Amino acid sequence: MTVIHRKQIERTVYSILAAFPLLAVFVILIQQIYPEIILTGSAATCAMLIIYLHLQNRQISRDYLTNVPNRQELLDMMGLLIKKHPEKQFTLAVVSLRQFRQINNVCGQHKGDEFLRKICGYLCEIGTRDGVYRFSGDEFALLFTSESDGDIKECLAAIRERMKQPWEVEEYRFTLSVAVGVIRRTRSGDTLETAINSIEYAVFQAKTGRHGFICYCDEVMLAELERRNSVIQILKDELKNPSFEMYYQPIYSAEDGAFHYAESLMRLNHTPIGPVYPSEFIPVAEETGLIIEITYIILDKVCKYINRLTEQGIEVGAIHVNFSAVQFSEPDLAQKVLDIIKRNGTPFTKIKIEFTESTLAENPRLVTEFAYEMNQYGIMIGLDDFGTGYSNISTVFHIPFGTVKLDKSLVYAAMEKKTAFYAVRNLISAFKNLGMRVIAEGVETEEQKRLVLDCQVDQIQGFYYSRPMSEDDMEAFMLAQRDSACAGS
Repeated sequence: MTVIHRKQIERTVYSILAAFPLLAVFVILIQQIYPEIILTGSAATCAMLIIYLHLQNRQISRDYLTNVPNRQELLDMMGLLIKKHPEKQFTLAVVSLRQFRQINNVCGQHKGDEFLRKICGYLCEIGTRDGVYRFSGDEFALLFTSESDGDIKECLAAIRERMKQPWEVEEYRFTLSVAVGVIRRTRSGDTLETAINSIEYAVFQAKTGRHGFICYCDEVMLAELERRNSVIQILKDELKNPSFEMYYQPIYSAEDGAFHYAESLMRLNHTPIGPVYPSEFIPVAEETGLIIEITYIILDKVCKYINRLTEQGIEVGAIHVNFSAVQFSEPDLAQKVLDIIKRNGTPFTKIKIEFTESTLAENPRLVTEFAYEMNQYGIMIGLDDFGTGYSNISTVFHIPFGTVKLDKSLVYAAMEKKTAFYAVRNLISAFKNLGMRVIAEGVETEEQKRLVLDCQVDQIQGFYYSRPMSEDDMEAFMLAQRDSACAGS
């Protein structure tokens, strides 16, 4: 009967029932061989132990909140499918609830748990039996092992439609958006690690919105994932043995027509996969948290370079170092920054730390406290990329910014419309009235240079004056400027 009705019996109970005949056969054989030994009590004890161990395992493998199998059970099941059944195809979909934290913030965690149970219950109804798993806090996995592609698409489409409708728990009512990542066995490699990396990357891409509601991890995406993993490994190797190059872009001072400042830029020009550009490796470093240690290494290299220029008799105003939002997750960030500068013996005033408004928006209290502490030591603080969508002039009232760097989009807008030109000029005037110096970046043409000078900016950065250059080229550039100034005097 157990075998006949095994599809209707829960997997754990089926395992228990299947074990009993084996145990009975074993006991009978021993009893026949050694008739003087009575095994009735031992058999009963073993039976009870089997039941206990299976029930205990059930608790370990199930999510206590939703009573569905947990992530580890999913990993075990997928590992079994991949290793023991290489011919078996399966599809895994992970449904990620967007901004679910807001529900907990509004109605409390207890009610938030009720929403999770309701959503999980719906997925169990529409998904396959025993195929719904709690993947993470606000993510559920659906494992399809025998359904057709059409049935799977129909299931995911139904989920999408249901999510357009509100969910209710007592007096609370919310509509939740979801992002779904999907992988198929035939396209996700032959290892469990590859499958999990693929599904997590698919969910990540689905959250960007570039692929719509559902993101299928296809061959192109797998190639992107492989390259991303290569970039991650390169960054990890750089942390062990820093060999990346530092480049510097000079910043022109309108007041005296000289270059006293520069922005530091990291370059990965020589890697096993060829040059990797900042637009690619910086987002990866931020997403993985590797940017934290990389920034400390950059700061150390900048300090050493400032010392090198000083030894050559080159006067440097300050070199800019960019900090990302992730950096402010470090509890002892300020102390680490101070320690690096002190260890190199570099004057504090030679370092300027820049961050964007988005960074401030993510960590307002931490960023503000950090800025004031740096200011006490004479380390300058700069607001980067003002005008990129997060712009709010009230931001500058709360932070001791020494400079504000206007994003190139404002320069382009000022060139296209007269009204934008007046707005940018008035904005620059407002910043300067607050005691801040204004930098225009992204200046590439003579026309753009004249425009920003007409707006009374203090400094200009862009390809018009110089592209980023290596340490040696930057040193030669500054030496030439110094020698030219000496000859002129």
